[in-house]
Amino acid sequence: MKQIHIKTAALYRFKLKYFFLLIFLLAINKITPAQCPPNIDFELGNFTGWQCWVGNVTVFNGKNTINWNPNLPVNPNLYPSRFQMLSSNPGNGIDNYGRFPRNCPNGSGYSIQLGNNQAGAQAEGVSYTFTIPPGQNQFNLIYYYAVIFQGPQHQNNQQPRMVIDINNITDNVKIDCSSFEFFKDINNTLPG
Repeated sequence: MKQIHIKTAALYRFKLKYFFLLIFLLAINKITPAQCPPNIDFELGNFTGWQCWVGNVTVFNGKNTINWNPNLPVNPNLYPSRFQMLSSNPGNGIDNYGRFPRNCPNGSGYSIQLGNNQAGAQAEGVSYTFTIPPGQNQFNLIYYYAVIFQGPQHQNNQQPRMVIDINNITDNVKIDCSSFEFFKDINNTLPG
């Protein structure tokens, strides 16, 4: 039996009006029929089972670093502009910046939006920990996301970004093939 921990963070560094938006939906497909972890897909229409985090971003030793404040999960209801639950019924319309649907088009009832259009090197994160049943060593983890980055003229380690880390916490190992960092670099490309 292994415990898997998913953590995604919307990290961004701002000057004045730089903007980052993340709309994130997570779903799990297993190769063998099994019960999905409760609310991992947000279908309860809330953050039950998820931990939410707020903080800020700094560059330390040349690396973009999150400082969670406090270093404990927070109630997302206390930060309504930074953690938004989006419902496909009636729908949340089109994103003002990216011109794509704010609700995930995969047929899910709910998606979440992390971040806002405020300045201040803010960071938001959500995480979910679940257990893979004994003998079930193969699984698929599928997440859908859309990001909006405004590329300020900063060095790459200062650019707005989205980080998705998937960790096997039983063995204390990051699962690299499912973990990604996305940002718009100074050459106006999107590595990751």
